[in-house]
Amino acid sequence: MVPEIVIHKALVQGIRSVREDSRVIDSMFQNLDQNTLQSLKDVVRKQKINISINYPRADALKLPMITLVLKNEAESHTFLGDIMGTSYNGEPESALTFTSASKGLASSLKGIPKPISSKLSVETYTYSELRNQTTITLHDPSGELLVLGQRSLGDNTLWVVGGTGAGEHYRVLSMSSNVLSLDGKFTATLDSSTKVELMPTSDAEAPIGEPSAVYSSKNINLVRKGANYDAQYQLSIITGNQDETLYLYSIIKSILFSQKSFMESQGIIALKISGTDFAPRSDFLPSEAFQRTMNLQFVYPFSFIEEQDAPSSISVGISAGTGDCGYVTFDVETGNLSSI
Repeated sequence: MVPEIVIHKALVQGIRSVREDSRVIDSMFQNLDQNTLQSLKDVVRKQKINISINYPRADALKLPMITLVLKNEAESHTFLGDIMGTSYNGEPESALTFTSASKGLASSLKGIPKPISSKLSVETYTYSELRNQTTITLHDPSGELLVLGQRSLGDNTLWVVGGTGAGEHYRVLSMSSNVLSLDGKFTATLDSSTKVELMPTSDAEAPIGEPSAVYSSKNINLVRKGANYDAQYQLSIITGNQDETLYLYSIIKSILFSQKSFMESQGIIALKISGTDFAPRSDFLPSEAFQRTMNLQFVYPFSFIEEQDAPSSISVGISAGTGDCGYVTFDVETGNLSSI
């Protein structure tokens, strides 16, 4: 898990949600007059906010800007032999199997459960801003969803596994035949190329992005190695206006709080936020720039998976004492016995 990817995703999601629903700005800045409040909304809605991972290049200094820089990190908690988990019994833990959401395969890091439906295409969808819900109609010529809807489905998630919007997923609130109500809004404009699947909602969200299908779900010789890390990142809000810096800092702080559940599901835990002011920066000359910095302290797991050597089969020779010898072979992967 790379923290920069998760924090960047959280900032992008949060800024998009504030632009779509600015009531959070009204509730945060109750002490501002209406003219100033409207100007602040215009800045957030209409002005591009540049996000830079690590120090920005000199030719990319565009204000307002948010920069994310690693201050320090250190190994926090170690495991016996640096082994975080193993699989022994022929049924690999879900945490030890990898997948690709875009290919609709089965599971990744905490991951994507096995699908309970085939790939279906999208006919129509609408979004209600008031309820933050999407209603989607799926093309289901076989009537598969009608059959599924007649039994208890439990808590499920709709995953986009191909075409436009691949990788996005939203929890199913209700289902009536091929019409589903989802919690949230798609960031992409879905079209006829979009393919979706219903999957059980996992205890923790699968990783963002498109993890590769690295190991077969039948592998029983996988070992996860790594450790937890204590990390401290510096998130700097830089603008050309003192008040704008102050207000944008508060908005980013509210975004990080609103995205805490998402970041925790991706591995950023025990997040603690602090902040400080910096003197105006001269490296943005001829224009003076103002900066307020937020310090993010958290713990995250750093790990990878190794495949250990293991026999594929075991053969045992049986002799009756007459010189004749028979063999019994045990297939480790399938558990089948065969004799020669």
